[in-house]
Amino acid sequence: MNPGFKVRFIHDDLLDSWAWGVGIDNYAVNELTVVPAIISNSWTAGGANASGTYPVGTTTVTYSIVGANPAVTATQNITVNDTQAPTLVCPADITYSLKPGECSQLVTYTVTGTDNCPFVGPLTTLNTITSGGNGNSAGGQIFFDLVNNSTSNIIISTIKMNITGATMVNIHRKVGTFTGSTTNAAAWTLHGQANAMTGPFSGPFPGNGTLTNAVLATPLILAPGTTTGIALTTLSASSNYTNGNGGNQTYSDANITLNAGYTNNAPWTNGFTPRVFNGAIVYQAGTNAAPVMQTAGLPSGAEFVIGTTSNSFKLTDVAGNMATCSFGITVQEYPFATTALACNDLVNISLGDDCQVVVGADMVLEGGPYGCYDEYIVTVTGGGNVISTPGAYGVTVTDPETGNSCWGNIVAEDKLPPVIECGDFTVTCIDPIPAVPVPPFNGNRIPLVTAPIPFEGGAANAVTLTYTVPAHVTWM
Repeated sequence: MNPGFKVRFIHDDLLDSWAWGVGIDNYAVNELTVVPAIISNSWTAGGANASGTYPVGTTTVTYSIVGANPAVTATQNITVNDTQAPTLVCPADITYSLKPGECSQLVTYTVTGTDNCPFVGPLTTLNTITSGGNGNSAGGQIFFDLVNNSTSNIIISTIKMNITGATMVNIHRKVGTFTGSTTNAAAWTLHGQANAMTGPFSGPFPGNGTLTNAVLATPLILAPGTTTGIALTTLSASSNYTNGNGGNQTYSDANITLNAGYTNNAPWTNGFTPRVFNGAIVYQAGTNAAPVMQTAGLPSGAEFVIGTTSNSFKLTDVAGNMATCSFGITVQEYPFATTALACNDLVNISLGDDCQVVVGADMVLEGGPYGCYDEYIVTVTGGGNVISTPGAYGVTVTDPETGNSCWGNIVAEDKLPPVIECGDFTVTCIDPIPAVPVPPFNGNRIPLVTAPIPFEGGAANAVTLTYTVPAHVTWM
């Protein structure tokens, strides 16, 4: 202590205020100790080292000094572009030679595709609930975890939300659970925004449960086997949500699990828990199955006709890179067909279920070998090659290339017996037995019996029967 250290005060009566002065001597300056700052990042647990595997797209990493007051942060955008086109492999050109009389060839083939990044499957929706019951303020947040239970990336394109009105939505993410980080902005990375400006909307609290699509400007990718904390900030609308009770806080399907949750009235402030996000996650799961699309030709397993068919395919990956390939399938007609035609003198044929039959060259010609039967012209008595009435007909087969022809006779028979379709029905003791197996019925029309009804009690004991017809039924 320095006994000579003095502080003097003086009072200004005019201004009714005090002023003071001090004199100092014999002071010492201690050496300042510099303590290295502890830095954390929002992507990994590696402190200042944010090295790791980043998904395709732009990821914002936030660095912060632990314990700094006021907060000291810096951000870094890491962009990963997929510019590599997928690989699409078509078979080599294929040629088939047909046997006598054949006109087409059944062909199976395989087209394969691969890519450096997984492809995606169909759109899938994981729903929570829409019962509402509580809500926060405009500009507030709602938190939950998303767990990727699959072995592939999960790509989220839309988040359905129970909100009061139009809003843009800030989407923050963090590695690991949201629990314990709801008031620590530095722990979170702003992924981007989602557009929820187009209704319909649930409306003011308590809302009606309608879900609004919040479409992400940049898809959110969840790596396989990871847990990701999600924070949704509705900039100009409130969220309707439900109080958690344990049993209503977890929702799962084959690929992802949603664990809820927490809410607040302003970003990164103390809030309310447990609270359950009302809405749905719309996503696609990664898959190694290449979505090969055929753009020309016939699919594998089809019948290929004589000639050359060009088969073309394309394959587009998630980033929009595309590969194409094509190959040809040539089907050649039997090359050693005879030009001399011989017809059977008499051919017996049966009419089909539709009471007609199409007469083909293969039914009439004998001998051979012949080319594709479909290319010969068949004409029966009366013209054309369709018979729809039983009887005897003359038939001519002509080779359009040479003009050679032959003729014969056809007897067309109807050998199919008629079919009677019977059905059960119920009548009372005073109803007549219908004259047909099933009483006629057409739409709203019902049959009315107008003939006398036999009555064994005699005319003296006859009774009058009244049928009540509903207003919507018409008489028949």
